[in-house]
Amino acid sequence: MVAKIPIRTVYTGAAATGLAEFQAGEFLDYPVGGTGQTTLGTANQILATNAGATAIVWADPTTGDITGVTAGNGISGGGTSGTVAVAIDTSVTADLSTAQTFTNKTLTSPTISGGTVSVTQVDITAQGDLGLQDTTGGQYVALQAPGTVSTSWTATLPGAVGSSGQALRTSDGSGTLEWFTPETGDITEVVAGTGLSGGGTSAVVTVGIDSTVTTLTGSQTLTNKTLTAATLTGATGADTIAATQIDITSQGDLRLQDTTGGQYVAFQAPGTVTTSWTVTMPGAVGSSGQALRTSDASGTLEWFTPEVGDITGVTAGAGLTGGGTSGTVTLDVVGGTGIT
Repeated sequence: MVAKIPIRTVYTGAAATGLAEFQAGEFLDYPVGGTGQTTLGTANQILATNAGATAIVWADPTTGDITGVTAGNGISGGGTSGTVAVAIDTSVTADLSTAQTFTNKTLTSPTISGGTVSVTQVDITAQGDLGLQDTTGGQYVALQAPGTVSTSWTATLPGAVGSSGQALRTSDGSGTLEWFTPETGDITEVVAGTGLSGGGTSAVVTVGIDSTVTTLTGSQTLTNKTLTAATLTGATGADTIAATQIDITSQGDLRLQDTTGGQYVAFQAPGTVTTSWTVTMPGAVGSSGQALRTSDASGTLEWFTPEVGDITGVTAGAGLTGGGTSGTVTLDVVGGTGIT
């Protein structure tokens, strides 16, 4: 049987204006029975459009394997049928927007932006900083504990802001701070004078000895200086004293020590010198056996070879005494004999 085209009421939204036929695609044509089915489906089947979208047929509904949803730790809700809803349980779990209180929780590398943090104590461990940033967040002023604290202590700030120019100091031995006005003197500048360096006009001024003044331990060269009653210690061994003149006063010695420093050979002036004079050594070393003698009346010395004779000894004969084999030999006549 050819399908009859049904009609419908034309409705404008306010009133019916007439009747019109349904257009193609607006209705399905089923034979007698309404759904085209002449028998009932099996238990739990449903009516559904077939694969070709040309008829309504009995079909088994598509179902999953989940038979129930149970809310776990920090989750609320769940169920075994219908639409099951689950949510974060804010009574035990933190979320992004709910105002909550953490108890005994450790925040690892947290970033707190905006708002106010209210706590009774903040512990900054491992000599970390309490950084107070500027308005742009680029630079900061930080408070930091020393590397080793022998006994923990607390800095307690004053109860009110100090006056302009005041400074903080401890008022007791427990770390309580107080404002005080530092004492200032009348000195406005320290100028380093001759032989000194440093000076200044503010803060702590340091004045020291400059390089033109000799010190107890510094290695320095003295030029045109007179050492009065000086004692030179350590000027031995490889040390050298270079000078154009050395005066040893009060018949003192010029001592030339041996290698161990235990014994020495000394040069010494006589107790009284009628006229000062200088011994001038020869310009070169002498030959073996030579001796020194004055070459003029001014103290200039020269090497010379002493004259020696063939006599090696003098023996006192009959009526004489004395004789010898070295030095000046003396012979004396024995009294009462040998003289006529």
